[in-house]
Amino acid sequence: MSLRILCTGIAGMIGSEIAIQLAAQGHEIVGNDDLSHNCREVKELPLAQMLTCKVEQLYWFDLQPIDLIIHCASPVGHARLTPEAEVAWNIVADTQAVLDLAEATGARLITFSSSEVLTYKGETDIRAQYALGKLTSESMVLGHPKVDGRVIRPYNVTGRHQRADGGFVMPRFRDAALAGEPLTVFGSGEQVRHFTHVSDFARFVLLLVEKWPLQKRWCVFNPMNKTSVNDLVWLFASGAKGRAEFNSLRMVVDGAEALGNPQWRDSSERPLDMREYRACVELGWQPQVSLEEIVREHLTVAVEAKGA
Repeated sequence: MSLRILCTGIAGMIGSEIAIQLAAQGHEIVGNDDLSHNCREVKELPLAQMLTCKVEQLYWFDLQPIDLIIHCASPVGHARLTPEAEVAWNIVADTQAVLDLAEATGARLITFSSSEVLTYKGETDIRAQYALGKLTSESMVLGHPKVDGRVIRPYNVTGRHQRADGGFVMPRFRDAALAGEPLTVFGSGEQVRHFTHVSDFARFVLLLVEKWPLQKRWCVFNPMNKTSVNDLVWLFASGAKGRAEFNSLRMVVDGAEALGNPQWRDSSERPLDMREYRACVELGWQPQVSLEEIVREHLTVAVEAKGA
């Protein structure tokens, strides 16, 4: 059955990929984005309607009928987490806005939390504000008495349209390849990540839309794509040989200084519960894109940009 779906954060890496895959299945997509940090051009996306505004301004529009809201809009990138960004407030306010809209329209709701909530250990800095904002949004959605909502905690989602200015390691290494610069590693480089390609993540969202299982909160990760940052340097260096001209030397730097954000703090490894992964598999999800393929894709972007 074709659905009319409102997708916030439509110009972001995740929102745009979800919209493309949903439209390919025949769903009608209404996009929303304030275009403050877009990864894709809206004109590239298969939208029935585009609403350029902040999430809390969506009440200005008559959106009936809406069958489903997928809330992708969010502060993104640890490098952009500053006190001025009012991170927790914006996460909670946007969540309340989509909850109110879902209640008013009778739409179901999917919101994205973050695996960051699993690393919180009582800190009170700006990164903790992000984790606590996401955790609060989870409780708002799952505890709402009138909205049928689902929450997804994504792990390290990446793809060719991811921006480096958020501090994400994949596009930072990609841009270093393009600029002919060393690959900068924050701290020891022993930090562990579990990368999920954005197309795989979007496929999980489509399964959730299609099957709408009783389970309300999902952790989505690819355990096969586990790597340390140091090992990722090696993958980029070996994959780029003969394809991109850049100095593949590993250079250790202070993350806060390199990102120009004195409030920056790296996160600890996200804990994995394989029961969560098996639940995703039982729903019908199988991640398809390997870590090596993800690195090759980023390097291809660098080569294409250099040749343009």
